[in-house]
Amino acid sequence: MNTQRAPNQALKSLLTEAGWTQEALARSVNLTGREIGLDLKYDRTAVAHWLAGVRPRPHITVLLAEVFTRRLRRPVTPFLLGLAPGPAHDETATRDEGTAAEALSELSTAEVDPRRRKDLAQEPYRMPRIGAFDPLAPLSRTEYGTSQVDDSSRQRVGTSHVLALRTAVDSFAVLIDSIGGSHGRTALAALLADAVSTWLHARSTAAIHAQLLTSAARLTLLLARMHLDTQAQGLAQRYLTTSLRLALEADDRSTGAIALRVMSAQAHGLGHHREALDLAQSAARAASAAPAHVHAFALAQLAVAQAAGKDRNHALASLRRAERLAEPTGSPPGPFSSYAPSALAYQQAEALGQLGDHRAAVSALTTSANHRPPNEVRARALTRAQLAQNHLHLGHLDASCDAWQLFLDDYPHLGSGKADHALRTLRRQLAPHRRYPPAEVVLTRAYALSSRSVDRV
Repeated sequence: MNTQRAPNQALKSLLTEAGWTQEALARSVNLTGREIGLDLKYDRTAVAHWLAGVRPRPHITVLLAEVFTRRLRRPVTPFLLGLAPGPAHDETATRDEGTAAEALSELSTAEVDPRRRKDLAQEPYRMPRIGAFDPLAPLSRTEYGTSQVDDSSRQRVGTSHVLALRTAVDSFAVLIDSIGGSHGRTALAALLADAVSTWLHARSTAAIHAQLLTSAARLTLLLARMHLDTQAQGLAQRYLTTSLRLALEADDRSTGAIALRVMSAQAHGLGHHREALDLAQSAARAASAAPAHVHAFALAQLAVAQAAGKDRNHALASLRRAERLAEPTGSPPGPFSSYAPSALAYQQAEALGQLGDHRAAVSALTTSANHRPPNEVRARALTRAQLAQNHLHLGHLDASCDAWQLFLDDYPHLGSGKADHALRTLRRQLAPHRRYPPAEVVLTRAYALSSRSVDRV
């Protein structure tokens, strides 16, 4: 740590305004760090050092800014904390300026740089403002202005470039669903930083440019999903926001609705249920005029968010609407062109579990696992992990052990942070039952796989 010469009066004032003790601030930093996979153990002694003028490491400074932003419900930057020499050093204050294409280029180029990649992965999740996203509002070309350049010396792009990006969307989507998000992130970031960013600034017709923006939004969304799978929550959030901006610039409300839906799922997974509901409602509004499968996809997440708030009637109503809209239509299967029954069943189980109906959740999860295509190894494994946990909640220890065994069959083939988390959950939940022979067999196998696993983040 580097030290300052004087006590940090700015931090002291903010601490007083927040009504926190030094211990409370340390505890909040630790909890917020846990969202991005940081195992922090700060106590009041560390806060006392910061107040005395000791500067924390840069990524902890950013974490402190987010902690105070949440507490005070207004933006707090490193400069306002007394931990940056001036407003110009607050990167977060200017990161959303410029066009969506420029934001994508800056972010993906930074990720490709090995010197910056680790810092990006340690960015905190920033609490979204309630009502901040209105996907049905008229587009502002100042905010979502086109990045086309009519300079005749620049490259011209056409249908072949659109086809190339659509093929990349299909390929990376298969990669995520088959083995997880721990592999291929740098390759996708490089594609976005190089070819995609170049083509978005090239000469083209308005129609081609819009199609390129849509494909860029979808690739950006897939990269966000990869980072979600590795607990890089802040970085995933930045890509999701960029994906939404690209989709809105393309006037593609379907992809925009999907981005909002994933943002809601992220907030829900982190326990921010009020924000998850707000984002899910925005996604459902955006999807109201979209194809039926997109609307169903958004409504299923809305049901989960409503169930988390114990709004049983609205959650079940949203599920019924999603089920009707998700009826097979003959559309070709694809990551953005269909909503598989197995995926819908997984969301049904999530909502039903939130409402305390674990028997119905077990039924939905069984249906989901049985209908997963053979190549969706990651999705099938995570479904079985949820099935095992619901069985255990009902006291069905044998059935839980059976489901965990099936999860362990798939686990060695995955590079997935969520699968790693499920493995740790297995060990924690079955530990009290380790004297029961079937549980002992599962635990022995799980510990053996843990010892051979590598850090995939």
